[in-house]
Amino acid sequence: MEHVLNDLTHSTVTNLPAGRINNADACLLLLRELGGSATTGQLRAGLRAWRPNLEFTYLFNTSDTGGYGFVGGDFLSTHNEVYHQGSDFDNGHTSRRRTYWYRFGRGKYNITAEGIRRLRELGLNLPTEK
Repeated sequence: MEHVLNDLTHSTVTNLPAGRINNADACLLLLRELGGSATTGQLRAGLRAWRPNLEFTYLFNTSDTGGYGFVGGDFLSTHNEVYHQGSDFDNGHTSRRRTYWYRFGRGKYNITAEGIRRLRELGLNLPTEK
């Protein structure tokens, strides 16, 4: 079966012309492929088909619950403040993480305006856009 991520390899930095993508952008591409709306199960299944043996649950936790901050509050969400635990040499800090999708029901996600903006940065549109 053809899969949007088939020809891409994992990288910490996305570079689509070089065939590399990070996990968050990979999830965003899957969400795009599913028309901008999908369940957690659909997205995780697609990600696991691409990178077996990983769970990807962190992508769907809110920043309030220790997640990585990709989940926005609504369509217009752009960023979350994410706390990064410190070490012996660092007391920790916060950073702003872009929100690419938001939860609109239990286990259901839609793309945000920020997610659409990210797709355009990657040279892509939503399937319904010309």
